[in-house]
Amino acid sequence: MKRQDIQIAFNLAIRDIKNTYARSYMGPVWMMFTPMLMLLVYWCVFGVVLGISWKSTSGDSEIPYILPFFVGLALYLFLADAVSSSLKTYVSKRAYVQRTPVPLWVLWLSNLFRSMLQFGSSVAILVAIIGYYGYLSFSGLTFALLVVLLFVVAVAAISLLLSTLGPFFGDIENTVGPLLRVVFYSAPITYPLTFIPSPYSDYLLINPLSIPATQIRRAIIEQQPPDIALIMPYLLVALLFFGIAFFFHTRLKKVVPDVV
Repeated sequence: MKRQDIQIAFNLAIRDIKNTYARSYMGPVWMMFTPMLMLLVYWCVFGVVLGISWKSTSGDSEIPYILPFFVGLALYLFLADAVSSSLKTYVSKRAYVQRTPVPLWVLWLSNLFRSMLQFGSSVAILVAIIGYYGYLSFSGLTFALLVVLLFVVAVAAISLLLSTLGPFFGDIENTVGPLLRVVFYSAPITYPLTFIPSPYSDYLLINPLSIPATQIRRAIIEQQPPDIALIMPYLLVALLFFGIAFFFHTRLKKVVPDVV
């Protein structure tokens, strides 16, 4: 992995963002406006109409619904964007795949960088919410950042696999949308994990969003380090999945230009 290739990937990510908002008056401001709008809609439905509330671990205080909810929403938006766009990475950049010596992994990395930059706008909103409600602390942000980095590894593994297999299996694209909705509503995003009785709540930890969301909330709200018993297996699975994705990438990268 050369530094020059990483720079190319980053430049392509910046260009993709500029092209996306080229004909928009608000431009990249939409990167922040979109998650804020979704936050408002879900907060009105689940926090106001349905009256779902979040309690502290001790149960003696109530946490503003917006804060724990947006933690999960920000993670989901990052996952959904990376997954959906990864399937079309090589097709949308067919000219680079077929006519330039740019390695395929650079194109995959540029798409991941683009998703990460958009995710950064959600993180900025989250930090503002944390500060507004008085939960801002150095230790909490540090612990949360560690979990975010772990989640990025997991998303990178999924996106690498999908970007590799996407050109060969069109059916994957048709199933991703419904699967993402299942992932969203089966993860403790709009509701606390404590709402689900045991042992069913344990099964929800299989969801790739569940552990990062709960551990980031733990870090921010309680200023506690992540639970090693949950974080380590998650890391091992993410690395294993990345190894599988890399295996398929190395085996299929020479065939991809002929397929797209």
